[in-house]
Amino acid sequence: MLRALKFATALLAAASFAGRGEIAAARCFDDPGDAGQIRGARAAVDATCRCFAYDGQPGKTQGDYARCVAAALKSSVATASLRSECAGTVRRVYRQSICGRTRSIVRQSGPAVPCVSGTRSGAARCSIRAARTCIARGADACFGSTNCVDAGDTDGDLRVGVGDGATCTPGSTYTDNGDGTIADDQLGLVWERKGDDDAIQDWYTWGAASSVHVAALNAAGLGGHSDWRLPTIAELQTLIRPGAPTAVAPEFDAGCVPGCTPLTCSCTVGGGAYWSSTTLADDPDLAWDQVGYGYLDWDDKRLNWYVRAVRFGP
Repeated sequence: MLRALKFATALLAAASFAGRGEIAAARCFDDPGDAGQIRGARAAVDATCRCFAYDGQPGKTQGDYARCVAAALKSSVATASLRSECAGTVRRVYRQSICGRTRSIVRQSGPAVPCVSGTRSGAARCSIRAARTCIARGADACFGSTNCVDAGDTDGDLRVGVGDGATCTPGSTYTDNGDGTIADDQLGLVWERKGDDDAIQDWYTWGAASSVHVAALNAAGLGGHSDWRLPTIAELQTLIRPGAPTAVAPEFDAGCVPGCTPLTCSCTVGGGAYWSSTTLADDPDLAWDQVGYGYLDWDDKRLNWYVRAVRFGP
């Protein structure tokens, strides 16, 4: 009898503990203002801890990115712009990300991407994998996103799992600056907008992409700036959007007609490739590029391909 009573007491205690855990896990969304605070906190993180500022920089690591995120969230809590109960929820968004993982040299398996697939139970799952490894597994490589939550959270609960589809969601939104440049609203990148006139769409070897094309943009002060550069392959892949067939974000392929300029149209050459600054680790004579309508490859650096320059905004 005493043993049965102890067993029943233990079960009640376990149930009580589980209940408290469920309540604690849900507390972040108990306040109706939490959703707005989370959006604000995420905007602060993205502005302070720019994902690609940690790529290929001396002394910069993924750990440095994680510490920056933690500090930004701590500041949001300290200024009462984010409830402390939600700090962990937001931190989870950035835990599985490609930020700080990319280097100037990438192996044949490709750069890191959020890799989304489904489980037997029907739930979604996501991990950070090399692009080609992800595709070889029959999963969706979410090129347009930098983290798993943004890549696969379709039900809005800031986690990937039950209730989410095992397909990629769209990435960043963009703002056309009206001066021949397009800004990424989330990642803080500003891209060169391309026209269809020969002056803009000339082909370049990998070396000339920087020494000629990018140098000319900096000399001209495109968009009022002179810090344009060749993008990494991780930056280029964020322009890719999911779907069949895959494509670039619509802001990069709108109103394109023969002879139009970057101030009147936005063009992406579907059959061409755009150089990245990233060399293939297995062969230094090859560099990664993004083929116009949505996938990654590498080519001999002596070939002529297109260039779409980038810089950090504003």
